[in-house]
Amino acid sequence: MRAELLPDAVTIVRPGRSVDRYGNETADWSRTMRTAVYGRLVARAVGRLGNGEVHTAVRVAIEQDWALILPAGTDIGARDQVETEHGLFTVEGKPLLRRTLRRAHHITATLKAVTDGTAGQGRH
Repeated sequence: MRAELLPDAVTIVRPGRSVDRYGNETADWSRTMRTAVYGRLVARAVGRLGNGEVHTAVRVAIEQDWALILPAGTDIGARDQVETEHGLFTVEGKPLLRRTLRRAHHITATLKAVTDGTAGQGRH
């Protein structure tokens, strides 16, 4: 894809894997793999009502999802985090490969902003 279509520098952060004391595999954010790529980060508002508005007794709050568009073949998964100049995000669900009639065209990943450090352990 042309550079003007993917202007945002992003870093995909994948946690290492470790085994806890019960034998379960867990994410190890002290051992991450970082991949720098270019993409396009697009904000989109979503909400319980489908129009981006979440009504409360005092105010109307906006929940915001983000879409990240990456070149086809980019390695990004459902447990990864994404660092951009706009902040730290977690990937929500499995990223989707988008195709034309002839070939793979791009990947779309839905992101949520990390605001309280509960996703992973923040930036490393």
